[in-house]
Amino acid sequence: MSMRAPIPNISRSLLAMATALCCIPVIAVAICLNLSREFATEEFHRRGAEAASSLAFDSAPLLNAPDSQLLLIEEVSAGSSRHGAIAAFVVDGTGAIQACSLPDGGARERLRELLTSGDAPGDSEPHPVSFEGAGAFIYSSEIRDGERTLGIAGLVLPSTSLERHQSRLRTIFVSVVLSVLIILGVLLATYAARMRSPIARFVEATQRLAEGRRADDIPLPEAGEFRHLTAAFRGMSDMLMAVLDNLSENGREFTPRRYASYISHEIRNSLHRMLGIASVVALKATDHPQEVMHLANDLERQILALDGFCRDILLYSRPVSRERRRVDMNAMIRRLARDYESRGATKVSVNLGPEVPHIMADGPALERALVNLIKNGMDAMSDGGTLSLTTAYDPALRSVRIGVADTGCGMNQSRLTALYQPFQSGKPGGTGLGLAIVAEVLQAHHGTVEVQSEVGRGTTFTLTIPTDHPISEADSTGTGAAAE
Repeated sequence: MSMRAPIPNISRSLLAMATALCCIPVIAVAICLNLSREFATEEFHRRGAEAASSLAFDSAPLLNAPDSQLLLIEEVSAGSSRHGAIAAFVVDGTGAIQACSLPDGGARERLRELLTSGDAPGDSEPHPVSFEGAGAFIYSSEIRDGERTLGIAGLVLPSTSLERHQSRLRTIFVSVVLSVLIILGVLLATYAARMRSPIARFVEATQRLAEGRRADDIPLPEAGEFRHLTAAFRGMSDMLMAVLDNLSENGREFTPRRYASYISHEIRNSLHRMLGIASVVALKATDHPQEVMHLANDLERQILALDGFCRDILLYSRPVSRERRRVDMNAMIRRLARDYESRGATKVSVNLGPEVPHIMADGPALERALVNLIKNGMDAMSDGGTLSLTTAYDPALRSVRIGVADTGCGMNQSRLTALYQPFQSGKPGGTGLGLAIVAEVLQAHHGTVEVQSEVGRGTTFTLTIPTDHPISEADSTGTGAAAE
Protein backbone atom coordinates (compact mmCIF):
# COMPACT_ATOMS: atom_id res chain seq x y z
CA MET A 1 0.00 0.00 0.00
CA SER A 2 1.59 3.20 -1.13
CA MET A 3 0.15 6.69 -0.92
CA ARG A 4 0.08 8.57 -4.18
CA ALA A 5 -1.98 11.63 -3.35
CA PRO A 6 0.51 14.49 -3.62
CA ILE A 7 -0.52 18.05 -3.10
CA PRO A 8 -1.30 19.59 -6.51
CA ASN A 9 1.68 21.31 -8.03
CA ILE A 10 0.48 24.88 -8.43
CA SER A 11 3.81 26.63 -8.76
CA ARG A 12 3.08 27.74 -12.32
CA SER A 13 -0.33 29.15 -11.52
CA LEU A 14 1.04 30.91 -8.42
CA LEU A 15 3.90 32.38 -10.44
CA ALA A 16 1.45 33.65 -13.04
CA MET A 17 -0.75 35.04 -10.27
CA ALA A 18 2.21 36.79 -8.61
CA THR A 19 3.21 38.30 -11.95
CA ALA A 20 -0.35 39.48 -12.51
CA LEU A 21 -0.47 41.00 -9.02
CA CYS A 22 2.75 42.88 -9.71
CA CYS A 23 1.29 44.23 -12.97
CA ILE A 24 -2.01 45.31 -11.43
CA PRO A 25 -0.69 48.55 -9.85
CA VAL A 26 1.04 49.54 -13.10
CA ILE A 27 -2.06 48.80 -15.17
CA ALA A 28 -4.33 50.54 -12.68
CA VAL A 29 -2.19 53.69 -12.63
CA ALA A 30 -2.00 53.72 -16.44
CA ILE A 31 -5.78 53.41 -16.70
CA CYS A 32 -6.24 56.16 -14.11
CA LEU A 33 -3.89 58.47 -15.99
CA ASN A 34 -5.78 57.90 -19.22
CA LEU A 35 -9.19 58.32 -17.59
CA SER A 36 -8.13 61.43 -15.69
CA ARG A 37 -6.78 62.98 -18.89
CA GLU A 38 -9.98 62.24 -20.82
CA PHE A 39 -12.23 63.36 -17.98
CA ALA A 40 -10.26 66.56 -17.40
CA THR A 41 -10.25 67.41 -21.12
CA GLU A 42 -13.99 66.81 -21.45
CA GLU A 43 -14.73 68.82 -18.31
CA PHE A 44 -12.45 71.66 -19.41
CA HIS A 45 -14.06 71.94 -22.85
CA ARG A 46 -17.55 71.79 -21.35
CA ARG A 47 -16.77 74.66 -19.02
CA GLY A 48 -15.20 76.63 -21.87
CA ALA A 49 -18.30 76.23 -24.01
CA GLU A 50 -20.54 77.28 -21.12
CA ALA A 51 -18.37 80.35 -20.49
CA ALA A 52 -18.56 81.32 -24.18
CA SER A 53 -22.35 81.02 -24.12
CA SER A 54 -22.52 83.14 -20.99
CA LEU A 55 -20.30 85.81 -22.55
CA ALA A 56 -22.40 85.84 -25.70
CA PHE A 57 -25.53 86.38 -23.61
CA ASP A 58 -23.88 89.23 -21.68
CA SER A 59 -22.56 90.83 -24.88
CA ALA A 60 -25.93 91.21 -26.59
CA PRO A 61 -27.01 94.38 -24.67
CA LEU A 62 -23.62 95.95 -25.31
CA LEU A 63 -23.91 95.50 -29.05
CA ASN A 64 -27.38 97.11 -29.02
CA ALA A 65 -26.34 100.08 -26.87
CA PRO A 66 -25.36 103.16 -28.94
CA ASP A 67 -22.68 104.12 -26.41
CA SER A 68 -21.27 100.62 -26.00
CA GLN A 69 -18.06 100.48 -23.99
CA LEU A 70 -17.16 97.05 -25.37
CA LEU A 71 -13.89 97.88 -27.05
CA LEU A 72 -13.46 94.59 -28.82
CA ILE A 73 -16.26 94.87 -31.30
CA GLU A 74 -15.09 94.32 -34.83
CA GLU A 75 -17.52 94.64 -37.66
CA VAL A 76 -17.22 91.95 -40.21
CA SER A 77 -18.39 92.77 -43.68
CA ALA A 78 -17.92 91.51 -47.20
CA GLY A 79 -18.29 94.31 -49.65
CA SER A 80 -21.35 96.30 -48.70
CA SER A 81 -22.88 93.42 -46.72
CA ARG A 82 -22.43 93.61 -42.96
CA HIS A 83 -22.28 90.16 -41.31
CA GLY A 84 -22.08 91.19 -37.70
CA ALA A 85 -19.51 91.81 -35.00
CA ILE A 86 -16.91 89.89 -33.05
CA ALA A 87 -16.63 90.21 -29.29
CA ALA A 88 -13.36 88.60 -28.18
CA PHE A 89 -12.44 87.58 -24.64
CA VAL A 90 -9.37 85.90 -23.18
CA VAL A 91 -8.49 84.51 -19.76
CA ASP A 92 -5.66 86.43 -18.17
CA GLY A 93 -2.94 85.11 -15.87
CA THR A 94 -5.16 85.33 -12.78
CA GLY A 95 -7.91 83.28 -14.38
CA ALA A 96 -10.22 86.27 -14.87
CA ILE A 97 -12.03 86.74 -18.16
CA GLN A 98 -11.03 90.01 -19.80
CA ALA A 99 -12.23 91.73 -22.95
CA CYS A 100 -9.25 92.56 -25.13
CA SER A 101 -8.01 92.72 -28.65
CA LEU A 102 -6.99 89.71 -30.69
CA PRO A 103 -3.56 90.58 -32.01
CA ASP A 104 -3.03 86.98 -33.06
CA GLY A 105 -4.39 86.44 -36.53
CA GLY A 106 -5.22 82.76 -36.01
CA ALA A 107 -7.87 83.34 -33.35
CA ARG A 108 -9.33 86.39 -35.11
CA GLU A 109 -9.54 84.64 -38.48
CA ARG A 110 -11.20 81.63 -36.89
CA LEU A 111 -13.95 83.85 -35.47
CA ARG A 112 -14.34 85.61 -38.84
CA GLU A 113 -14.73 82.24 -40.52
CA LEU A 114 -17.39 81.12 -38.05
CA LEU A 115 -19.31 84.40 -38.44
CA THR A 116 -19.27 84.56 -42.23
CA SER A 117 -19.85 80.86 -42.97
CA GLY A 118 -23.36 79.86 -43.82
CA ASP A 119 -23.43 76.85 -41.46
CA ALA A 120 -21.90 78.54 -38.40
CA PRO A 121 -24.92 79.43 -36.25
CA GLY A 122 -24.98 77.92 -32.80
CA ASP A 123 -22.16 76.98 -30.42
CA SER A 124 -19.05 75.48 -32.02
CA GLU A 125 -16.65 72.76 -30.87
CA PRO A 126 -13.38 73.92 -29.26
CA HIS A 127 -10.86 74.84 -31.89
CA PRO A 128 -7.12 74.70 -31.16
CA VAL A 129 -5.31 77.90 -32.16
CA SER A 130 -1.99 79.56 -31.56
CA PHE A 131 -2.42 82.56 -29.31
CA GLU A 132 0.45 84.86 -28.35
CA GLY A 133 2.98 82.22 -29.28
CA ALA A 134 1.41 79.46 -27.18
CA GLY A 135 -1.28 76.84 -27.57
CA ALA A 136 -4.88 77.77 -26.81
CA PHE A 137 -8.46 76.74 -27.44
CA ILE A 138 -11.13 79.09 -28.79
CA TYR A 139 -14.79 78.58 -27.86
CA SER A 140 -17.44 80.48 -29.83
CA SER A 141 -21.12 81.20 -29.29
CA GLU A 142 -23.60 83.34 -31.21
CA ILE A 143 -24.59 86.74 -29.82
CA ARG A 144 -28.33 86.91 -30.34
CA ASP A 145 -31.09 89.40 -29.67
CA GLY A 146 -34.21 87.37 -29.84
CA GLU A 147 -34.25 85.82 -33.30
CA ARG A 148 -31.63 88.20 -34.64
CA THR A 149 -27.94 87.25 -34.73
CA LEU A 150 -25.80 90.21 -33.79
CA GLY A 151 -22.41 88.55 -33.98
CA ILE A 152 -20.24 85.93 -32.36
CA ALA A 153 -18.42 85.83 -29.04
CA GLY A 154 -15.10 84.06 -28.88
CA LEU A 155 -13.43 82.92 -25.64
CA VAL A 156 -9.75 82.03 -25.82
CA LEU A 157 -8.43 79.71 -23.08
CA PRO A 158 -4.71 78.94 -22.91
CA SER A 159 -3.80 75.25 -23.03
CA THR A 160 -1.85 75.67 -19.77
CA SER A 161 -5.20 75.92 -17.99
CA LEU A 162 -6.15 72.52 -19.40
CA GLU A 163 -2.81 71.08 -18.33
CA ARG A 164 -3.28 72.36 -14.78
CA HIS A 165 -6.76 70.87 -14.67
CA GLN A 166 -5.49 67.52 -15.94
CA SER A 167 -2.65 67.50 -13.41
CA ARG A 168 -5.02 68.18 -10.53
CA LEU A 169 -7.41 65.38 -11.50
CA ARG A 170 -4.53 63.04 -12.24
CA THR A 171 -3.19 63.51 -8.72
CA ILE A 172 -6.60 62.80 -7.21
CA PHE A 173 -7.19 59.67 -9.32
CA VAL A 174 -3.74 58.16 -8.69
CA SER A 175 -3.93 58.87 -4.96
CA VAL A 176 -7.27 57.10 -4.65
CA VAL A 177 -6.11 54.05 -6.66
CA LEU A 178 -2.83 53.70 -4.76
CA SER A 179 -4.66 54.00 -1.44
CA VAL A 180 -7.03 51.19 -2.45
CA LEU A 181 -4.12 49.01 -3.62
CA ILE A 182 -2.21 49.59 -0.38
CA ILE A 183 -5.25 48.63 1.68
CA LEU A 184 -5.77 45.47 -0.41
CA GLY A 185 -2.07 44.61 -0.09
CA VAL A 186 -2.20 44.93 3.70
CA LEU A 187 -5.32 42.75 3.86
CA LEU A 188 -3.77 40.08 1.60
CA ALA A 189 -0.51 40.10 3.55
CA THR A 190 -2.40 39.73 6.83
CA TYR A 191 -4.46 36.83 5.49
CA ALA A 192 -1.38 35.15 3.98
CA ALA A 193 0.45 35.46 7.30
CA ARG A 194 -2.49 33.84 9.07
CA MET A 195 -2.35 30.94 6.60
CA ARG A 196 1.44 30.64 6.75
CA SER A 197 1.61 30.37 10.53
CA PRO A 198 -0.27 27.03 10.93
CA ILE A 199 1.42 25.50 7.86
CA ALA A 200 4.85 26.46 9.20
CA ARG A 201 3.97 24.86 12.55
CA PHE A 202 2.94 21.67 10.75
CA VAL A 203 6.19 21.54 8.77
CA GLU A 204 8.23 21.96 11.95
CA ALA A 205 6.14 19.38 13.82
CA THR A 206 6.40 16.76 11.06
CA GLN A 207 10.16 17.27 10.97
CA ARG A 208 10.38 16.67 14.72
CA LEU A 209 8.14 13.63 14.44
CA ALA A 210 10.20 12.20 11.58
CA GLU A 211 13.27 12.53 13.82
CA GLY A 212 11.53 10.58 16.57
CA ARG A 213 10.80 13.58 18.81
CA ARG A 214 7.44 14.55 20.21
CA ALA A 215 5.35 17.00 18.21
CA ASP A 216 2.10 17.32 20.16
CA ASP A 217 2.31 21.04 20.90
CA ILE A 218 0.34 22.26 17.86
CA PRO A 219 -2.62 24.38 19.04
CA LEU A 220 -6.04 23.28 17.78
CA PRO A 221 -7.67 26.00 15.62
CA GLU A 222 -11.27 26.92 16.33
CA ALA A 223 -12.62 25.95 12.89
CA GLY A 224 -11.76 25.33 9.26
CA GLU A 225 -9.64 22.82 7.37
CA PHE A 226 -6.69 23.35 9.72
CA ARG A 227 -8.74 22.13 12.67
CA HIS A 228 -9.39 18.77 10.95
CA LEU A 229 -5.77 18.58 9.79
CA THR A 230 -4.50 19.30 13.31
CA ALA A 231 -6.79 16.70 14.86
CA ALA A 232 -5.64 14.05 12.38
CA PHE A 233 -2.00 14.96 12.98
CA ARG A 234 -2.39 14.77 16.76
CA GLY A 235 -3.95 11.31 16.53
CA MET A 236 -1.23 10.08 14.21
CA SER A 237 1.48 11.61 16.41
CA ASP A 238 0.13 9.94 19.55
CA MET A 239 0.04 6.52 17.88
CA LEU A 240 3.51 6.87 16.38
CA MET A 241 5.04 8.01 19.66
CA ALA A 242 3.36 5.06 21.39
CA VAL A 243 5.23 2.80 18.97
CA LEU A 244 8.54 4.55 19.51
CA ASP A 245 8.12 4.57 23.30
CA ASN A 246 8.09 0.76 23.22
CA LEU A 247 11.51 0.62 21.59
CA SER A 248 14.66 0.08 23.60
CA GLU A 249 17.16 2.93 23.67
CA ASN A 250 19.81 0.37 22.70
CA GLY A 251 17.87 -0.84 19.69
CA ARG A 252 16.53 -4.11 21.11
CA GLU A 253 13.93 -6.01 19.15
CA PHE A 254 10.46 -4.46 18.99
CA THR A 255 8.53 -7.05 21.02
CA PRO A 256 4.79 -6.42 20.39
CA ARG A 257 5.00 -7.41 16.71
CA ARG A 258 1.33 -8.33 16.51
CA TYR A 259 0.46 -4.66 17.13
CA ALA A 260 2.93 -3.10 14.70
CA SER A 261 0.86 -3.80 11.60
CA TYR A 262 -2.32 -2.44 13.19
CA ILE A 263 -0.63 0.72 14.46
CA SER A 264 1.08 1.38 11.12
CA HIS A 265 -2.20 1.00 9.24
CA GLU A 266 -3.91 3.45 11.60
CA ILE A 267 -1.09 5.96 11.23
CA ARG A 268 -1.21 5.71 7.44
CA ASN A 269 -4.97 6.24 7.49
CA SER A 270 -4.36 9.49 9.38
CA LEU A 271 -1.70 10.44 6.84
CA HIS A 272 -4.18 9.89 4.01
CA ARG A 273 -6.64 12.26 5.66
CA MET A 274 -3.89 14.82 6.25
CA LEU A 275 -2.85 14.69 2.59
CA GLY A 276 -6.44 15.23 1.49
CA ILE A 277 -6.85 18.24 3.76
CA ALA A 278 -3.44 19.61 2.74
CA SER A 279 -4.52 19.34 -0.90
CA VAL A 280 -7.54 21.55 -0.15
CA VAL A 281 -5.27 24.03 1.64
CA ALA A 282 -2.91 24.12 -1.35
CA LEU A 283 -5.77 24.71 -3.77
CA LYS A 284 -7.03 27.61 -1.65
CA ALA A 285 -3.52 29.06 -1.57
CA THR A 286 -3.86 30.22 -5.18
CA ASP A 287 -5.05 33.57 -3.85
CA HIS A 288 -1.99 34.02 -1.65
CA PRO A 289 1.77 34.46 -2.01
CA GLN A 290 3.99 31.73 -3.41
CA GLU A 291 5.48 31.10 0.04
CA VAL A 292 2.25 29.37 1.07
CA MET A 293 2.66 26.89 -1.79
CA HIS A 294 6.26 26.13 -0.72
CA LEU A 295 5.13 25.46 2.84
CA ALA A 296 2.33 23.20 1.61
CA ASN A 297 4.81 21.22 -0.51
CA ASP A 298 7.15 20.94 2.50
CA LEU A 299 4.22 19.56 4.49
CA GLU A 300 3.57 17.02 1.73
CA ARG A 301 7.19 15.84 1.74
CA GLN A 302 7.19 15.39 5.51
CA ILE A 303 3.91 13.45 5.40
CA LEU A 304 5.27 11.18 2.66
CA ALA A 305 8.42 10.64 4.75
CA LEU A 306 6.23 9.50 7.66
CA ASP A 307 4.35 7.26 5.25
CA GLY A 308 7.65 5.65 4.27
CA PHE A 309 8.44 5.12 7.96
CA CYS A 310 5.09 3.38 8.47
CA ARG A 311 5.65 1.27 5.36
CA ASP A 312 8.99 0.08 6.75
CA ILE A 313 7.31 -0.83 10.05
CA LEU A 314 4.75 -2.90 8.12
CA LEU A 315 7.50 -4.67 6.21
CA TYR A 316 9.46 -5.27 9.40
CA SER A 317 6.44 -6.80 11.13
CA ARG A 318 5.34 -8.92 8.15
CA PRO A 319 6.49 -12.56 8.21
CA VAL A 320 8.53 -14.06 5.41
CA SER A 321 6.35 -16.29 3.29
CA ARG A 322 6.69 -20.04 3.94
CA GLU A 323 5.89 -20.70 0.32
CA ARG A 324 9.11 -21.47 -1.52
CA ARG A 325 9.51 -20.84 -5.18
CA ARG A 326 12.37 -21.21 -7.59
CA VAL A 327 14.19 -17.88 -7.83
CA ASP A 328 16.72 -16.90 -10.52
CA MET A 329 19.04 -14.49 -8.69
CA ASN A 330 20.89 -13.49 -11.88
CA ALA A 331 17.60 -12.43 -13.49
CA MET A 332 16.64 -10.50 -10.34
CA ILE A 333 20.00 -8.66 -10.28
CA ARG A 334 19.71 -7.76 -13.98
CA ARG A 335 16.22 -6.37 -13.43
CA LEU A 336 17.27 -4.28 -10.44
CA ALA A 337 20.31 -2.98 -12.33
CA ARG A 338 18.07 -1.76 -15.14
CA ASP A 339 15.81 -0.02 -12.62
CA TYR A 340 18.65 1.93 -10.99
CA GLU A 341 21.24 2.44 -13.76
CA SER A 342 19.75 5.76 -14.95
CA ARG A 343 19.33 7.44 -11.56
CA GLY A 344 21.61 10.37 -10.76
CA ALA A 345 25.30 10.36 -11.53
CA THR A 346 25.87 6.82 -10.22
CA LYS A 347 27.13 4.12 -12.57
CA VAL A 348 25.82 0.56 -12.09
CA SER A 349 28.23 -2.29 -12.80
CA VAL A 350 26.96 -5.89 -13.09
CA ASN A 351 29.11 -9.04 -12.95
CA LEU A 352 27.03 -12.23 -12.87
CA GLY A 353 28.40 -15.70 -12.31
CA PRO A 354 27.82 -18.03 -15.28
CA GLU A 355 26.73 -21.07 -13.28
CA VAL A 356 24.59 -19.61 -10.51
CA PRO A 357 21.77 -22.09 -9.83
CA HIS A 358 18.21 -21.20 -8.97
CA ILE A 359 17.34 -21.24 -5.28
CA MET A 360 14.14 -22.05 -3.41
CA ALA A 361 13.21 -18.88 -1.56
CA ASP A 362 10.73 -16.10 -0.91
CA GLY A 363 11.57 -14.03 -3.99
CA PRO A 364 9.76 -10.80 -3.04
CA ALA A 365 11.46 -10.75 0.38
CA LEU A 366 14.93 -11.24 -1.14
CA GLU A 367 14.24 -8.55 -3.72
CA ARG A 368 13.19 -6.12 -1.00
CA ALA A 369 16.39 -6.84 0.92
CA LEU A 370 18.48 -6.16 -2.20
CA VAL A 371 16.54 -2.95 -2.90
CA ASN A 372 17.36 -1.72 0.62
CA LEU A 373 21.08 -2.39 0.05
CA ILE A 374 21.04 -0.74 -3.38
CA LYS A 375 19.25 2.36 -2.05
CA ASN A 376 21.73 2.66 0.81
CA GLY A 377 24.60 2.45 -1.66
CA MET A 378 23.06 5.09 -3.92
CA ASP A 379 22.49 7.40 -0.94
CA ALA A 380 26.13 7.00 0.10
CA MET A 381 27.26 8.25 -3.34
CA SER A 382 25.45 11.58 -3.56
CA ASP A 383 28.29 13.01 -5.67
CA GLY A 384 28.41 10.04 -8.03
CA GLY A 385 30.30 6.78 -8.03
CA THR A 386 29.99 3.12 -9.01
CA LEU A 387 27.52 0.59 -7.62
CA SER A 388 28.69 -2.98 -8.26
CA LEU A 389 26.29 -5.94 -8.26
CA THR A 390 27.82 -9.43 -8.42
CA THR A 391 26.72 -13.05 -8.11
CA ALA A 392 28.70 -16.25 -7.75
CA TYR A 393 28.17 -19.89 -6.80
CA ASP A 394 30.23 -21.54 -4.07
CA PRO A 395 30.01 -25.31 -4.73
CA ALA A 396 31.83 -26.15 -1.49
CA LEU A 397 29.18 -24.42 0.61
CA ARG A 398 26.40 -25.07 -1.92
CA SER A 399 25.47 -21.41 -1.60
CA VAL A 400 24.86 -18.41 -3.83
CA ARG A 401 26.90 -15.32 -2.97
CA ILE A 402 25.51 -11.88 -3.86
CA GLY A 403 27.63 -8.74 -3.57
CA VAL A 404 26.43 -5.13 -3.37
CA ALA A 405 29.35 -2.66 -3.27
CA ASP A 406 29.53 1.13 -3.49
CA THR A 407 32.33 3.69 -3.67
CA GLY A 408 30.66 6.08 -1.25
CA CYS A 409 31.56 7.61 2.08
CA GLY A 410 31.94 4.34 4.00
CA MET A 411 31.19 3.71 7.70
CA ASN A 412 33.24 3.91 10.89
CA GLN A 413 33.53 1.15 13.47
CA SER A 414 30.89 2.55 15.83
CA ARG A 415 28.33 2.54 13.03
CA LEU A 416 29.25 -1.01 12.01
CA THR A 417 28.67 -2.22 15.58
CA ALA A 418 24.97 -1.24 15.55
CA LEU A 419 24.46 -1.80 11.83
CA TYR A 420 21.58 -4.29 11.97
CA GLN A 421 19.82 -2.98 15.06
CA PRO A 422 16.31 -1.74 14.23
CA PHE A 423 15.51 1.97 14.48
CA GLN A 424 19.22 2.87 14.45
CA SER A 425 19.81 4.93 11.30
CA GLY A 426 23.04 6.54 10.18
CA LYS A 427 21.46 9.02 7.77
CA PRO A 428 19.06 11.94 8.35
CA GLY A 429 15.42 10.99 7.92
CA GLY A 430 16.16 7.23 7.88
CA THR A 431 13.98 4.77 9.77
CA GLY A 432 16.81 2.42 10.75
CA LEU A 433 14.81 -0.59 9.49
CA GLY A 434 16.36 -1.17 6.06
CA LEU A 435 19.38 -3.22 7.19
CA ALA A 436 17.36 -4.81 10.00
CA ILE A 437 15.00 -6.13 7.32
CA VAL A 438 18.00 -7.42 5.32
CA ALA A 439 19.31 -9.32 8.35
CA GLU A 440 15.87 -10.80 9.14
CA VAL A 441 15.33 -11.96 5.55
CA LEU A 442 18.76 -13.63 5.38
CA GLN A 443 18.20 -15.26 8.77
CA ALA A 444 14.83 -16.63 7.58
CA HIS A 445 16.64 -18.21 4.59
CA HIS A 446 19.41 -19.62 6.81
CA GLY A 447 21.81 -17.28 5.08
CA THR A 448 24.34 -14.74 6.28
CA VAL A 449 25.19 -11.13 5.53
CA GLU A 450 28.71 -9.76 5.87
CA VAL A 451 29.94 -6.18 5.51
CA GLN A 452 33.29 -4.57 4.84
CA SER A 453 33.57 -0.79 4.95
CA GLU A 454 36.27 1.85 4.96
CA VAL A 455 35.63 5.53 5.56
CA GLY A 456 36.11 7.47 2.35
CA ARG A 457 36.42 4.36 0.14
CA GLY A 458 33.06 2.62 0.26
CA THR A 459 31.12 -0.36 1.59
CA THR A 460 30.58 -3.94 0.39
CA PHE A 461 27.74 -6.22 1.55
CA THR A 462 28.00 -9.94 0.80
CA LEU A 463 24.88 -12.11 1.08
CA THR A 464 25.25 -15.89 1.28
CA ILE A 465 22.11 -17.98 0.65
CA PRO A 466 22.03 -21.80 0.73
CA THR A 467 20.59 -23.38 -2.40
CA ASP A 468 18.82 -26.30 -0.72
CA HIS A 469 17.74 -25.17 2.75
CA PRO A 470 13.96 -24.90 3.31
CA ILE A 471 12.30 -22.03 5.15
CA SER A 472 11.04 -23.43 8.43
CA GLU A 473 7.84 -22.38 10.22
CA ALA A 474 9.89 -20.89 13.03
CA ASP A 475 11.83 -18.80 10.55
CA SER A 476 8.69 -17.54 8.80
CA THR A 477 7.15 -16.09 11.98
CA GLY A 478 9.86 -13.47 12.28
CA THR A 479 9.93 -10.13 10.59
CA GLY A 480 10.22 -10.01 6.84
CA ALA A 481 9.93 -7.92 3.77
CA ALA A 482 7.38 -9.25 1.38
CA ALA A 483 7.03 -6.80 -1.42
CA GLU A 484 3.98 -4.72 -1.66
